[in-house]
Amino acid sequence: MMKVSVIVPIYNVGSYIYQCVDSIMNQTYSNIEIILVIDGSTDDSALTCYGLAKNDKRIKVIEQPNAGLVAARKKGLESSTGEYILNVDGDDWIEPSCVELLMHQVLEHDAEIVIAGYYREFVGKHDVISPRLEQGIYKKDDYEQSIYPELISTKIFFSHGVSTFSWGKLFKKSLIDNIQPEVPDQITIGEDTVVTYPAIVASNNIAVIHDPIYFYRQRAKSMLKVIDEPIREIESIKFMANFLQEQLIKFSPYNFEKQIKDYIVALSIIRTGCCLDSDNFIEGIFSTENFADKRIILYSSGSFGQQIYNQLTNKKINIIGWVDEDTFESNIYGLPVIPIEDVNQLKPDIVIIATLDKQVYQNICKKIKHIVHNEICFIHPSLNRGQIEKYADYILNKTYET
Repeated sequence: MMKVSVIVPIYNVGSYIYQCVDSIMNQTYSNIEIILVIDGSTDDSALTCYGLAKNDKRIKVIEQPNAGLVAARKKGLESSTGEYILNVDGDDWIEPSCVELLMHQVLEHDAEIVIAGYYREFVGKHDVISPRLEQGIYKKDDYEQSIYPELISTKIFFSHGVSTFSWGKLFKKSLIDNIQPEVPDQITIGEDTVVTYPAIVASNNIAVIHDPIYFYRQRAKSMLKVIDEPIREIESIKFMANFLQEQLIKFSPYNFEKQIKDYIVALSIIRTGCCLDSDNFIEGIFSTENFADKRIILYSSGSFGQQIYNQLTNKKINIIGWVDEDTFESNIYGLPVIPIEDVNQLKPDIVIIATLDKQVYQNICKKIKHIVHNEICFIHPSLNRGQIEKYADYILNKTYET
């Protein structure tokens, strides 16, 4: 039976780490090692980890000064002895059959990577997120037709063909050994991206299953985002994108340039609230909509919504309400978000929906239309092909000074 190394980077997740590690310890697939990398935590995470390790010899606890997610995963990989690697974040957890279901694809089809579905958990609500790819086995010879054309970016701006997350995906260790150690520690945006996509391109076969086997915990506190210097965000994105391009070229001559441009523009919009390196909105991001004298509501209290809210309020736009479906944790952390059910009382003219995913946008529009009785205009940040090319070239070619 092949061994699986489960690597868990840990930084101040004391409230969640027991549930995380306990879920790994109780896997139906027993031939695993559990590598807990404590990355300079200042809470009681280490105490919990050492306590659990006393009762399970499969657990290795490694401590290092805080160096970031990339460095923690490198350290875990160095200590791993399994043939396959599964990354799990310290505030998430996995189904009891997670490793068994993933390894079934390895044993049956010799898969080098297994991509599965997952649950997105937020304040007790679980949404099932399935891979966009159809279930099945994909061989190297088929990648250029079946995977590459929409790997990083689909034809609709913006969504990924394969999610960037390295957590919840099973990787053959020999693949990751050639990729993870090369990632610069200073990459703090797209840490998973620069591993997941090069690994896929370097692989010989991939299995895709839609079973949700991983619980991704979306925390309001972790989504709190304050960007004082958009330039620094753009610099980090540019650095990551150039490194990603270099890595992909190593493993395939396929041209991912257009998809990478889509990705960096979308990421820049999300991380800076629709700015590049100034306090002004990207020209055309909300089409030609005139906000003057309009009653405007913003939907979404996630990090993207927070950035747009800050930019709109800074520009003295008439935001009469900030809404979302879940407000409990947002309110705890001081965000003035109200329930989506209150939208009708506010009688908005325009609802801005903070998402770049067209399908998500359409689904939210439908929800709000069931609540609001007056005629309103729905918009979301969007760009045409020419604008995407323009801003991508701007990001990639600009010399930043901070």
